[in-house]
Amino acid sequence: MFYLERQSKAVTAKERYHFRQEQVAPFVTKFWRWIDGLTILPKGALGRAIKYALNQRQCLNCLLNYGEMDWSNNATERSVKRFVVGRKNWLFSTSLQGSEANAIFMTVIETAKANGLNVLNYLKTLLEKLPHCQISQLVPSTRPICREILI
Repeated sequence: MFYLERQSKAVTAKERYHFRQEQVAPFVTKFWRWIDGLTILPKGALGRAIKYALNQRQCLNCLLNYGEMDWSNNATERSVKRFVVGRKNWLFSTSLQGSEANAIFMTVIETAKANGLNVLNYLKTLLEKLPHCQISQLVPSTRPICREILI
């Protein structure tokens, strides 16, 4: 499945959807047929792996219908690894509120990276401009978003 998915890496979401329907879906069907036919001891390593796969069956099947989604969460895992490694050493992760603040901060940073923004400039702009924006400018509505933040 991963081999097939690599073949559709540089295409549009719509093309990836069609590729998954034509190329990956039959393979996924064969995979589930194989899993369903197995008789394995549940406490062994293979049994635990099969149980994990079965628990993820609905999500895996859902991926076939969304060309926008990556086949694995490896990119997400890599993006948060440094935070997971460093969290015990960070000043504010010793409380629930501190952990929530870190999660928000990490989300802002990773979102900026994912959109190709300079993270330092983005954070600086947010910290300078947000205090001067009205709440009505920040929540989704028919009004324009606080444009100074986006520039």
